[in-house]
Amino acid sequence: MIKVLKSNYIYLILSFIVVVGFFLRSSGIFSNSFAFTYDVGRDLLAVRDLVVNHKISLIGATTGKEGIFYGPVWYWILAFPFIISSGNPQMIALFMAFCGILVVPIGYFLGEKIHGKFLGLTLAAFFSFSPVMIGVSSQIWNPNLIPLFVIILLSLLIQESLRSKKTFFVIGLLLGVILELEIVFGILLIVATGIYVLCTGNLKQKILQFFIFLAGIILVLFPKIIFDIRHNFLMTRSFFSLFNGPFSEKLGLSFLSNFPQRLQVLFNLFSDSLTNSNKYLAFYLLALCFVILIYFRKKLSGTQKKELQIIFITLLTFLIGLSFFSHDIWSHYIIGLPVYFILTITVTVDIMSKNFKQKKAAILLVVVILTINFNPVLFLRGIRSPLWEGNSAVYRNQLAVIDYVYNDTDGEKFSYVAYTPPIHDYTWQYLFLWYGQKKYHYVPSKVTEKLFYLILEPDYERPSRLKDWLEIRKNDGKIIKEQVVKGGIVVQTRIH
Repeated sequence: MIKVLKSNYIYLILSFIVVVGFFLRSSGIFSNSFAFTYDVGRDLLAVRDLVVNHKISLIGATTGKEGIFYGPVWYWILAFPFIISSGNPQMIALFMAFCGILVVPIGYFLGEKIHGKFLGLTLAAFFSFSPVMIGVSSQIWNPNLIPLFVIILLSLLIQESLRSKKTFFVIGLLLGVILELEIVFGILLIVATGIYVLCTGNLKQKILQFFIFLAGIILVLFPKIIFDIRHNFLMTRSFFSLFNGPFSEKLGLSFLSNFPQRLQVLFNLFSDSLTNSNKYLAFYLLALCFVILIYFRKKLSGTQKKELQIIFITLLTFLIGLSFFSHDIWSHYIIGLPVYFILTITVTVDIMSKNFKQKKAAILLVVVILTINFNPVLFLRGIRSPLWEGNSAVYRNQLAVIDYVYNDTDGEKFSYVAYTPPIHDYTWQYLFLWYGQKKYHYVPSKVTEKLFYLILEPDYERPSRLKDWLEIRKNDGKIIKEQVVKGGIVVQTRIH
């Protein structure tokens, strides 16, 4: 038994890292404390149409720019956990947590293959305990899958397999999927990867790789291309119209003034990813990386140089690309960059371990970073703290509203109207269809019934909108009672 433990201690440590990391990502999911927002409801309604009603769409949700849509890839991915769980949002959220923690063992095997077991565990631990990596693994949202695809992409790029045509085709597929999960991040990553590819190999090889690479991306985009052709190139025309309207004025006119702010954005993300938002520690850690990488630049191995080339080209591409945008940089634009930051620190630790001949110093640095990110005292305190109620976007609170309505009806037919700040009530549509049918075996009527309910989410940003909305409906039936359920959600019981 002792021999078995000694020979497998690395995998025992890795298992511990994975289990703790999964707990950090899933504890809020098991208590139904995750966010269930209107866009999640919209996506699950679309997946329900795909799985239950067999309605196949060539496009997904809108990108926020009129006439430009995502492809259906996100819906196809969600279809798997949807089928397995019969549409249970909690299980779908657990699928997201599983995808998030899958980065950890992939990171280990990548680090172990190119740096050794110690660095493999280091990379795995950083991925597991990074606050940003934990945060993007706990919610149902399409950009949150990007870190998983990024670490797979990096594994293919870093390892000695770039001469394989199949590998380049897979890289293209991965980039296409990433583009369909988040368009800004995807475009910049495609540019960065393309630049890296053009910097390696001979000319003939580069041209062949380019077309194979492009074929993989086009295959993922194919449903959207068919949609565009069938609709008179709607998306193509919408895309080019961006450069003729107000949006074009936001590009390139303020690059120099934006550059320092974008640099600050990337630094803040580095701090959030590795020093738990401690800016001073982040600065010292960056300075240490810079000094070590510059001082030992001539002693870098071929693999270390390749890693640093990929990291440098990618981060520089994002810094320059984002500087052309004059509007705010949202978190999903840079959602996969923590993977590159963590890889940078791992390379630095590897160099310290091999060139300083001071493995203890490298281990100490790893322990310090991990302790900053995973504070055992705060972790235990968080377990003992009472359950957080949250607001109207918390899934648990929404289920409480559904239960309240059905218990109040006592089996009688009813209809409902919901006020939500985003206007659309996709959340309530889905929950009544799934949870209402599953637990109470019937759903609200589509026609107005004698008994009906007003579900009122608080509108903290513009409370006057809710007041005006209620004023319009003041004569819509008689208010029998009003109840504040959870998360500030008010339910009015009315009869005609």
